[in-house]
Amino acid sequence: MRYKLTILNACSAAFMIGLIIYAMTNYSDLKNEDGFGMAAVYGLAGLSLMGGMMDFLLQALVKHEGTMNILGSFVAITIGMVVALS
Repeated sequence: MRYKLTILNACSAAFMIGLIIYAMTNYSDLKNEDGFGMAAVYGLAGLSLMGGMMDFLLQALVKHEGTMNILGSFVAITIGMVVALS
């Protein structure tokens, strides 16, 4: 199996890069003890890693690339909605 670039792993990678940049630029605000800043960053990083693992699993199970991208888009939109509504 060759691991290919799909919509889901591109979205997961872009989300993780954005999260790392956000955490690096706002670390002084996130490290305070009176909030859940770093805990939220770890939770969002977990969502991004879950998207990457789901993409790996989908690539192993689904052979048709069009179906793979449709399923990946659905998962990426679902993860985005979870993040937006939390």
